[in-house]
Amino acid sequence: MKMKRKTIEGLLNPVRMRIVMMFLDNSLHTIGDIKSSIKDIPSASLYRHINRLLEDDIIKVVSEAKKRGAIEKTYQLKTNPLEQMNKVTSEGSHDDIKEMFYVFAMTLVMEFNNYMEKDNVNLMKDSVGYRSFPLYVSKEENEEFLDGFKSLLGKYINNKPSDERELRKFSFVYTPTNTEGAK
Repeated sequence: MKMKRKTIEGLLNPVRMRIVMMFLDNSLHTIGDIKSSIKDIPSASLYRHINRLLEDDIIKVVSEAKKRGAIEKTYQLKTNPLEQMNKVTSEGSHDDIKEMFYVFAMTLVMEFNNYMEKDNVNLMKDSVGYRSFPLYVSKEENEEFLDGFKSLLGKYINNKPSDERELRKFSFVYTPTNTEGAK
């Protein structure tokens, strides 16, 4: 049941997640295919990300062909990590779920720290934000809220990279709050 921590950390990397998303329809891809789809990542970095996905058993090599004196590998999804994460969420132990959430939260902290290390950081100009909004909602209002959220996110989730688009990461946590204290 338990996903390897290294696999979870790897998947929370936005570049690797973009690569994995290319494979979710069970398609086959070469490095050339991936490069043409993810143009903003240097080749050396792309190879490192592919190697990490291979090491974590998320993708596999399904064929090799000689092309202009080099070996061209074709890759396919080996294990659907989103299904694994969903399985841990629905069937995992409390410790497994807490560990997955911890890695998620620490990845956000690391990415924010990396952003803050840049020169000329401007949160307003870069549209960077983080907030908590306490919401009092009934069961029906909660469902309505989540349906509206899914609808809004669905409008943008399948956008492809382009010259006009920059990669942004939207993360959220939505939980009931126990104001009487934890056990």
